[in-house]
Amino acid sequence: HPGNIAVDDVNGGRLIFYDFGMMGSISPNIREGLLETFYGVYEKDPDKVLQSMIQMGVLVPTGDMTAVRRTAQFFLNR
Repeated sequence: HPGNIAVDDVNGGRLIFYDFGMMGSISPNIREGLLETFYGVYEKDPDKVLQSMIQMGVLVPTGDMTAVRRTAQFFLNR
C-alpha cells in the first residue's frame, strides 16, 4: 500500500515502512529483476522487460517469442 511507504531522501533514499502488518522480503534475484523490468518499462524496451521476466522466472521462454514481444510492445506504447 503506497500510503504506508516513504523514501528518506536525507539518509540515502532508504525506504520507511509505516505499517508492520503483513510484510515479507524480496530475494536479491527478484529485486534485481524488478528493477530491470521498471527500467525496461521506462525505456519502452520490450526485450528488456521480457528478459527481466525470464530472469525472475515469471516467464518461460519459448522458441518463438515474437507474439509475446509484440504484446509487450503494445502495452508499453499505451
